[in-house]
This record gives sequence, structure tokens and C-alpha cells, in this order.
Amino acid sequence: MDAWLLTITIVFSILLVLINTYVMIIYIHPDDKGVGNALFYKILVVVGLTLSFGQVMMIPLDISNSRTNGSIDMLVFW
Repeated sequence: MDAWLLTITIVFSILLVLINTYVMIIYIHPDDKGVGNALFYKILVVVGLTLSFGQVMMIPLDISNSRTNGSIDMLVFW
């Protein structure tokens, strides 16, 4: 069961990064003219959104891991 939880966690992490990148590209200001300008700040926005959504997604993972007596160390994630 731990391999299943780990696989789901990796898939959701990749999806979160892709979705947050897409959202950032949609809401980019027209004066920025593409993704190349101020790249550091755009990466910082994607990382911030991914971390904030990731914390919300970790609650069901923590509950599922505790109910199945999983061996995933959730202290590392939190």
C-alpha cells in the first residue's frame, strides 16, 4: 500500500506544478510579453502555489497513511 500512496503523491506533485504553471501563464500581465521576463519571480510564484496547494493535499495522504499503518514518514512532508 505504501507504493500506491507514494505513486499518488508523485503524480499529484507533478500535476500541481503543471496546473500552477498553466494558471500563472493565463494570468500573466500583457506587459510581461512572455514567460522569459522576470523568470525568477515566476518560478517563485509557481513554487509558492505548489507548496500551498500541496499542504492541502497532504491532509488526505496523512489520514490514509495513518489508517493503513503505512511507513511513510509524514514528519518529513510536514
